[in-house]
Amino acid sequence: MTLIHILVFAVSALLAGWLASAHLRGAFLLSGSLVALYWLQPSTPIRNLDFWLPTASILLTVLVWAWTCAARARPSLSEWGPSAALILAPVLIIALSRYTGTFCCLTPTRPPDLPAVLLAGARWGFLSCSSPPPTPPNPPAWFPPPSTPPAGRGGWA
Repeated sequence: MTLIHILVFAVSALLAGWLASAHLRGAFLLSGSLVALYWLQPSTPIRNLDFWLPTASILLTVLVWAWTCAARARPSLSEWGPSAALILAPVLIIALSRYTGTFCCLTPTRPPDLPAVLLAGARWGFLSCSSPPPTPPNPPAWFPPPSTPPAGRGGWA
């Protein structure tokens, strides 16, 4: 991280605190964090890894959150739509930066083609929607449930 990174993060945090309302501040910080995730990636010899690694990290985070979120705390589709758009917008904008001449690129190397990004997103969406969340394993039969006291010497001691 260089001094430029620190200055940009400080200015954007001040702008988020002063200009954005409480409702928009969360959206600003989420999209800014996603952009920072791509911006801070080091250059790698593997082609497009500096784009795919943060993208996989974001998608895996969303998938694990959806699997571990309690059913009553899970947002409805009307609440999930704007959040999904807010998460996907920086990814697509960074992928589209490949086609801009002077603005290219936020990542150290050029991002992959847009059809490849869309195809990978469609695959991930299909896999995440078609696979059910993992079920917790059943405790072994020899392990007593926590509500029953152990046998012998008067219960819990």
